Amino acid sequence: MKIISGSEEYFFKFLEGLTKKDKIGILCHNDLDGVASAIILNLILKNKKLKPKFIYFMECQGKMFSPVIKKLEKKKINKLLIADLAVDTDYEGYKQIRKNLIFLRLTIIDLNMKTKRT
Repeated sequence: MKIISGSEEYFFKFLEGLTKKDKIGILCHNDLDGVASAIILNLILKNKKLKPKFIYFMECQGKMFSPVIKKLEKKKINKLLIADLAVDTDYEGYKQIRKNLIFLRLTIIDLNMKTKRT
């Protein structure tokens, strides 16, 4: 597993910076390693006495981010963890998330990334 957006140091700082005021979201692939990733992220948050406001499992194909953008906005998610999703599958949708949710801070952990982009 490797950190795609940012660095290992940024990932740990991201986790350390989470507070009870944050509305945390988790996006994961709907396969076995995606579910395992969500469980691990949820356990990390639980250890910090935090709870995600939104967990969403999705197919890793096509325009996968389009349906989730409005859900993130509706839930007012301001911190987002993305795991086991090859964001380059829908890089335009990923850029929309970053553009539309300007207040959002995110970290991506991915086993499937084909190319490195930031």
